[in-house]
Amino acid sequence: MTGGMGRTVTTTLTRPRSHGGVDRKGLRLAGGRSPRRPIAAVGSLVFVLLCAALFTSLYMRASHQVAVLALARDVALGNRIVPADLSVVDISVSRGLSPVPADAAKRVVGETARVALVAGTLLVPNDLGSRNGRTAGGVVVGIALKPGQLPANGVAPGDVVDVIATATPGLATVGGVDVGSTASGIATGGTGVIAQHVDVAGVSLPSATSSDTTVVSVVVPPSLVLQVANASAAGQAAIALVRGGS
Repeated sequence: MTGGMGRTVTTTLTRPRSHGGVDRKGLRLAGGRSPRRPIAAVGSLVFVLLCAALFTSLYMRASHQVAVLALARDVALGNRIVPADLSVVDISVSRGLSPVPADAAKRVVGETARVALVAGTLLVPNDLGSRNGRTAGGVVVGIALKPGQLPANGVAPGDVVDVIATATPGLATVGGVDVGSTASGIATGGTGVIAQHVDVAGVSLPSATSSDTTVVSVVVPPSLVLQVANASAAGQAAIALVRGGS
C-alpha cells in the first residue's frame, strides 16, 4: 500500500493453519482391531454348550422325563425285533405306565412280537416274547377258528382261554393224535379240553382271502403244541374265554 508520505507498507495476513490434517488422522475409525484369539472363541463355545446341557438335564429331571423305547415301524405278530424297528423317545413318568427303558434296546433286539406292534406306540414288556418264539416257557401256536368256535365278541391279546377239542375224546383222533389221551395239561373224562388257562398272544381277524376265519395265537406248553396244532388243522378246535385280560 502507498501512503501519502511515499512509504510503502506491506501487510501480510496469516490465516491460522487448520488442524484438519491432524484431526483427520485422529478421527479415523479404528477398523484395524486384531481378531479374537481362537482359544477364547472355543472356550466361549464350550461354555455355552455346557450351560445348554446343564439346562436340559435340569429340565428333564424337573419334569420327570425318561428315555424309553417306541416302535419306529409296524411289527407283525411273531416277527423278531430288529434295531430298525425301535426308536427312543423322552416321556414324563406316569403312574401305571411301564414302558421298556431305552438302555434295554440290546436285550429287546432278537425278541419276538407277542402281539402286532404299531408304529408310534410305546414298547411294553408284555409286547415281547422270547427268542425262538417262546413266551414265559410256552410256545406260540396259531388256531384257525370259524364262527361258533370262539366267543361271539371274540378274544383279545392278554385274555386267558381254554383250547377245546370239538371231537369226542376217545372216539376220534385229530391228525393221527388221540386228543383225549392223558398228558400234562390235557383234561380227560370227556371234557375235550386240550390246554387249560392259556394266554392269548395275538388275534388275526378275517380278511378278504379268509372272510370267515379268525386266527388266534395262544401260548401253550411245549408238550401240547402237537395236539393244539393238529386240532386246528383238522378244524376240530375251539376256544372258550376264561377271563379277560387286564
